[in-house]
Amino acid sequence: MIRFLRLFLLESNKDCKISERWNGQNWIWNWNRPIEGGMSFAHLQQLQSTILEYSFSGLSDKWIWDSGGIDVFTVAEARRVIDDSTLPDGVCTTRWNKYIPRKANIFYWRCQLNRLPTRVNLVAKGLDVPSMICSICNADMEDNIHLFIHRNVAVDLWKFLGEWCDISCPSFIQIEDIVTWIGSLNLSLIKRSGLEAIIMTMWWLLWNFRNGVIFGGQSTKRYLLIDSLVDYSYNWFVFRNRKISISCVSWMLNPILSIPM
Repeated sequence: MIRFLRLFLLESNKDCKISERWNGQNWIWNWNRPIEGGMSFAHLQQLQSTILEYSFSGLSDKWIWDSGGIDVFTVAEARRVIDDSTLPDGVCTTRWNKYIPRKANIFYWRCQLNRLPTRVNLVAKGLDVPSMICSICNADMEDNIHLFIHRNVAVDLWKFLGEWCDISCPSFIQIEDIVTWIGSLNLSLIKRSGLEAIIMTMWWLLWNFRNGVIFGGQSTKRYLLIDSLVDYSYNWFVFRNRKISISCVSWMLNPILSIPM
């Protein structure tokens, strides 16, 4: 970017050095025409004032890595700068639940980072989206909180989850509140992991349900989500935990009670 464009256009030698225009005591200009006043004269005074603030050492020019820390370029420092400018701050610690598939864990991780391609996120990235309103309920903007907490389909599933597991589900405001709530429950580690696996499964099904409505044109059959939640969570949890034996009937009655201490 050229800061003093008027002076640059008036300069006869566009590749001149500062030493060719300043001899240590006086300025030596070479303009295409004399500068007598106006904006060009004001820019010239500003340029001279700016240059005189610096002390020139006479050494050869060199590149300096200005990242607010060290002045020498390193890959580690470059990565730190990129991460600080692109990754969100204050996110929860990455969670990995061994009782659900890898794809569901990655999905949950992307959800925590707010990296799912919701309509709000697509618009924020500059994509041309017809509307940010949720295509299922047409009641609010489609973001993570709406999809997995506040949308009517999600509310019904959260209500079912509380009755199914015999726990009281509070009103969540942010995604991070759910992780905090799970950790505060008076349950053993494996029971908390089981509950978290059920919630992750529920979100996975909600996202697939949303994609099916938008891209597949399928009709809204909410009761199938409850059946799928019970079925998927049981199969994922049991087949990844061979050390315990849980019957399908006990899981259908109350999954938290069916998990041994």
